[in-house]
Amino acid sequence: MPPTKKPEIERLNPKLVARRIMALLPKTGARNSYVQTTIQALHNHSNGFLLKPDLDAGRVHFTVNVSYSQLAEYCGCDFETAKWRCRQLRDKWKLITWSTNNNPKLGNDFIVDYSANRLAQSDSGNRLPQSDSGNEDGLVDIGVDPDFETTS
Repeated sequence: MPPTKKPEIERLNPKLVARRIMALLPKTGARNSYVQTTIQALHNHSNGFLLKPDLDAGRVHFTVNVSYSQLAEYCGCDFETAKWRCRQLRDKWKLITWSTNNNPKLGNDFIVDYSANRLAQSDSGNRLPQSDSGNEDGLVDIGVDPDFETTS
């Protein structure tokens, strides 16, 4: 029996893929910048390919087997912080799921799965309110008291 021909996968520039992954994430603000760093760490440890049709449709889906210590090393944090970040990505942001292996040396099997459409439809309440001053950095203006005097 002749071998079956596998469909050709369109190869994408890895830098383009990384930019698209970040662009499709929710806008978290400076306080929650760990979201982008941790998703990037998970992607950099994965061995799969993201498909162009999925990225064009605004969907990011990949699997990865990685330990918390590997994530901690990549993110520049400690082991417990890496675990906390993963719990936040699962519980608060709904971006990942995972299963734990019985052997801790094997790492965890993470599934990263999110789409721009789903994130736009769900208001997670994790964003700071936009100010009326036209700031595009997502920071909230607290205002200035006109009666407050500063001394040099």
